[in-house]
Amino acid sequence: MLAPAYITDTAVDTLPAMGNPVRFYPVNDDLTPDWLWLDKNRSSEDTALLLVHYFGFPNDVARAVQFCQFASLALIEDCAHSFMTELDGQPLGRTGDLSIFSYRKILPLQTSAGLYSATGVLLPDGSANPSNTNIWALRQILSWAVYKSRSSFLRKLLNRFISRGNVYAEMDSTGIDRHSHALMNRLSTSVDSIREKRRRNYRNLVTELKGLSGLTFIKPVLLDGVCPWGLPIRVEKRDEFLDRLRKHEIGAWVWPGMPRLLDQEAFPNEARLIRETVMLPIHQDIERFHIVHIVRVITAWSLEQPIEQVTWEQLEANRTEAGQC
Repeated sequence: MLAPAYITDTAVDTLPAMGNPVRFYPVNDDLTPDWLWLDKNRSSEDTALLLVHYFGFPNDVARAVQFCQFASLALIEDCAHSFMTELDGQPLGRTGDLSIFSYRKILPLQTSAGLYSATGVLLPDGSANPSNTNIWALRQILSWAVYKSRSSFLRKLLNRFISRGNVYAEMDSTGIDRHSHALMNRLSTSVDSIREKRRRNYRNLVTELKGLSGLTFIKPVLLDGVCPWGLPIRVEKRDEFLDRLRKHEIGAWVWPGMPRLLDQEAFPNEARLIRETVMLPIHQDIERFHIVHIVRVITAWSLEQPIEQVTWEQLEANRTEAGQC
């Protein structure tokens, strides 16, 4: 199978053991596949192309369909970040032969994933072990408590329980647990509202961070129908940037690394992208005062100023200037 070099280890590390060898292909800075490389390096041994819709944004679907038809490959769409995104008025992930979804990436769920098949496949039947999912639920709640707690003793005590064992290893079946199933049913009527809130937060952050030095937007344009997972940016001084965000209690996410199966020296551009990528939060519970706080912290970092020196008037001036660009 052809898989992008910009991908997480968990997405591909089990494939060889299942008799599906993986060949990695390069991606461009906007995370679209390097079609020139793919055209030049086709192999009769390839059986499928994995197309990842990064961060909630549709990748180059039309080109992928054309390539797969010409090369007689199955098209697998990774929609782990993108299950609320639409493309041409239709849910993303309805073009390829198989599509993979991860609902907990956007909704506050303990478990749950989905598989769409254009031709129909047999899936194992099962339900999640209640005792294990209850443990997972408790750990999720405690993780939140640790994040909010200002007591170092309480953090240390709770962390001993949270970190005990491999939570994922305890999930020994394929079903969606009853807690997640009930919550998904409740949230199903709020999809449009959730999508619009995330889009609003994305647009506001892009507008107010535009023009600041030291960071680059990976997806500066929010297309119609996109439900963004986060705001992906590239920052050369990533560790310094993350330290500043965490100091001011801003949760940011970084790409977890390159697959173990990958020869990293053969993909220097992807290694650079992974080193520099930071995901800023835009989820549906973020309000205007959160956006202002994020913008103040990042503006202070960019200008190399203490946050106390970044005034409301300065933020307003930056927003006005960005709007005129």
